[in-house]
Amino acid sequence: MTAGRLRRALGWSWWLVMPAFAALVLRLDVERACAAPYELLPSVTTVPLLAWALSGLYLAAHAWLAAAWLVTALHADRMLPPWRVVREVWSGRLWVIWLTLAIFALEYGPIPLWRVLGRGVLRCG
Repeated sequence: MTAGRLRRALGWSWWLVMPAFAALVLRLDVERACAAPYELLPSVTTVPLLAWALSGLYLAAHAWLAAAWLVTALHADRMLPPWRVVREVWSGRLWVIWLTLAIFALEYGPIPLWRVLGRGVLRCG
C-alpha cells in the first residue's frame, strides 16, 4: 500500500475515531476539573462492557496518531519529518493533524491546570 493510499485510509478512519475521542477527552477533562481527577467516569467505567469500549476508543485514537506519524515518517524517510514533508503528505487535510494534536494536548494537559480551571472558570470543586 502506498503512502497516499495509507493517508487516505487514515483520513477516513479519522472520522470514525477522533470525533468520539474528542468527546471523551472533553468529558474526562471536566471530570479532572470538577471531580476526582484520578477516578474518571466512575459510573461508566464500573460497567465492564462500557469500560472496554472506552479503552478501545482510547487505544484507537493513540494508534491513529502513531499511524499518521509513521506514514509521514516513511514518506520523509526520516524519524522526524520536516514540516514541508508533513504539508506535502497531508496537503489539504493538514487541519486534521492540527486538530488531532489539539485533542491530545487537551488529554495530556496537567491535572493541576484542570483543577484551577475547574475552580476558577467552571465554579466547581
